[in-house]
Amino acid sequence: MVSSFGSFGSESSQNSTDLQNSTDLQIVQKVVADLSNASKILVQLNRSSLHISAKHYGLEQSIDVMPGLIALSKRSTTPEEKKNKILGSGAYSIVKKAHTPERQPLARRICKIKPSDQVSYKESKKMIETLQKLKGLPGVIDLLGACEYEKPDQTKVVVTYYPRYEANLFTILFRQTKRTLKEGQKLDLANQLLTALENLPGAHGDVKPENILIDLNKNKLVLIDFQFYRSYEETEAHRKGSTWWCAPECFLDQLETITEKLDVWPAGLVLYYLFLGSLPGEFPWQKVPKNSLYEYLKKNGYSQFFK
Repeated sequence: MVSSFGSFGSESSQNSTDLQNSTDLQIVQKVVADLSNASKILVQLNRSSLHISAKHYGLEQSIDVMPGLIALSKRSTTPEEKKNKILGSGAYSIVKKAHTPERQPLARRICKIKPSDQVSYKESKKMIETLQKLKGLPGVIDLLGACEYEKPDQTKVVVTYYPRYEANLFTILFRQTKRTLKEGQKLDLANQLLTALENLPGAHGDVKPENILIDLNKNKLVLIDFQFYRSYEETEAHRKGSTWWCAPECFLDQLETITEKLDVWPAGLVLYYLFLGSLPGEFPWQKVPKNSLYEYLKKNGYSQFFK
């Protein structure tokens, strides 16, 4: 094995990339042979993270090395294995199972971004910074690590790691899991949600059941997906969250002032949903197809819905 990593040290200003050449192969062999030294190799390379693709190198597991975290993700060989790895998916990302070398379960959020989509790339990077700033706040998902690399077609991949939770609120209430929430549990979870939103130094911007994870054994709730989070100091326009849940003022052309009020409307819907298992009737805008709702509201306004 080589003892010099000079060719990588010259790239210290770059983020991690999917390893490719012969020198890279030596590094891969060194990491795979002794995962306990992977963090030291990361320091030697002067990188913020390191991604080793299972598919590219014919390994059983992909390896992501980050400061304080080594994450493994088993390579899927059948459609069933691929399906079983998925924990959830959304418009901007997919979440899959992963684990540490010690078999600690992890959730791996993967966001693939086209070279031309600078807005999504900026939002993904900003979300990582946000979670780092919010670390330790009650009710906020704990960011364990982040890894970024670029595929041969220049697609950027931003991967973030979190503790793995049993399910989100949508799955628990709508997909009829074997566990049923008791009234006391619901009251406790409602209190946790409101406390989490109260302690945020800004607005989450996309509060909905799918973005609320729950550990039923501990009756613990955390908010996830801070893609649309805005602090009170930020002046840029708020990007719309999920149209069926976001506050009506989000449809205004310019939302100049960000306050906690942005989260009040969806929080109220979530609490209604939590205790009664449905939304408070059918809102008029639910009759409009989701893919044309925003343009419809811009043209017709939303005041008609509240007459």
